Amino acid sequence: MKRIFLFLPLLLLLTSCGLKPIVPTGVQDVKFSNFDFMKGLVTLDMGLKIDNPNALALTIYGSELDITVGKTPLGKVSMTDKIKIKRKKEDVYRVKVTAQLKDILTGLPTLIATIAKKQSNVTVKGWVKAGTLGVRKTFPIDIVQKDVPVENTEKK
Repeated sequence: MKRIFLFLPLLLLLTSCGLKPIVPTGVQDVKFSNFDFMKGLVTLDMGLKIDNPNALALTIYGSELDITVGKTPLGKVSMTDKIKIKRKKEDVYRVKVTAQLKDILTGLPTLIATIAKKQSNVTVKGWVKAGTLGVRKTFPIDIVQKDVPVENTEKK
């Protein structure tokens, strides 16, 4: 019972001061790690550079992103894993996202050419939901990164 009274002021302090927005600052690389034609899914592994100005570490719980690689929109994609963002630090985090294969079929030849060039412009727009200690907030993402390394790491 005493622990609840100790935790309650901390929770009130967090909700009253609010969370500062986490700031995605760039995309380091994009790796196409899996094309699953049976399930109709494409899995990407991205290096996403994120700045967390908060005094507490945050966890990203959910997202809705529009990712475009070169001239090929991948449609609405979502992160597959929770990601822990370190406190008061800018760092690169490996983010796994899945896209529907049907969303990229029309641009598949262009996407294959982009992977062959091993470099492309990448646009990431949307939002992520992050928080800590029961407090969650939605933060916008809007990144346009030029000359990002792109590769296919799928095992054949």
